[in-house]
Amino acid sequence: MTGKKHFVLASDHTGQDLKTRLKKHLESNGITCEDVGTYSLVLKEYPVCVLKAASLISEGKYDNAILIDSHGIAASIAANRFPSVRAALCTNSEMACIARKHADANILVLASRYTTSEHAVKIIDQWLHSKPGGDTDVRYMKIIDEDTKLKVALGHLDTIDIEKFGATTGGDHILVHRAEKSIEHILSLIDRNRRKDSEQRLPESCPATLMFEGSEIPVLMTDLSAGGARFRLKKADERFRLPVGQSYTVKVRTPYGPSEFEGEIVWFDAPFFPTWGMKFLKLSEDENDPLKNLIKDV
Repeated sequence: MTGKKHFVLASDHTGQDLKTRLKKHLESNGITCEDVGTYSLVLKEYPVCVLKAASLISEGKYDNAILIDSHGIAASIAANRFPSVRAALCTNSEMACIARKHADANILVLASRYTTSEHAVKIIDQWLHSKPGGDTDVRYMKIIDEDTKLKVALGHLDTIDIEKFGATTGGDHILVHRAEKSIEHILSLIDRNRRKDSEQRLPESCPATLMFEGSEIPVLMTDLSAGGARFRLKKADERFRLPVGQSYTVKVRTPYGPSEFEGEIVWFDAPFFPTWGMKFLKLSEDENDPLKNLIKDV
C-alpha cells in the first residue's frame, strides 16, 4: 500500500454528518483519509462525488473507499460501473466481514437513513479487521473482474450518444485522450485476427449466396481481399450466428459463377444484420475459380 492513502470518502447531503464522524474515527486509528464531498447539508448532485471516489479506487490511487447515501443503493450502482471496483452495501458487521473475506470488496457503502454513527463505527471496525479469504475466493473475484472488463467497455460504447459526447466530456482533453487510447486497445484485442489496414481490398460489394452445412444463405460480400472477406446477411436470422474460431468448407455463388474455399470465422457482429468476418484458409486450386480471379483484380 506504499504511496497510497488508505481511504477516500464521499457522500450525499444526508450522509455528510455520518461521513464526518467516520473520518474522525478512522484518523484516530492512524488511517489517512480524503473527503471528496459533499461538504454541506444542502441538496446537490452528489453522484459527482461518488463517481470521483470510485474512479480513484479504480485507478489504484486508494485502497478503500466509504460511500454514503440515504439508502446506499444509488452509490452501489454507480461505483460498481468502474473496472476493478467491488462496492458492497453493508447494513451490519457480519455483512462487512463477508464482503471483505469472500468478495475482496474495496468500497464500503452505507445507508445513512438506516445506520447510526455507533452502528457505522462497528461496521467499519469489522471491515478493517477482515482480510480477503482463501485462494478460491480470490480466484472467483479475479474471474469476475477479468470476464466483465471487455463486456462492460463494449456495452457502454454501444450506448454512447455521439451528439452528447462533447457535453459529457466537458472539454476534458485528458479524458478524450484516454478514451482514444482505450478504444485503440479494445480494437487491438478484437482485430488480432483481422486483416491489416494496408491490405488492398475490392471496394465494391457483391451479392452472393453461401452454401454450407446444407444451407443456402443470401449475403452481401464486401471488403474482399486475398486474406478474407465480410459476409453480411440480407436479413437477420439467429440460425446463422456462427461461432468465432470455427472453420468451414464454403461454396459461394456470385454473379461471376460458383467458387469454393476453406475459411475461418474470426469475428461476428450483429448490430442490425449479422455480419461475419471470414479469413481465407485455402482457396480453390482451380485457376479459373471466379473468387480467385476477383482477388487478383484487387
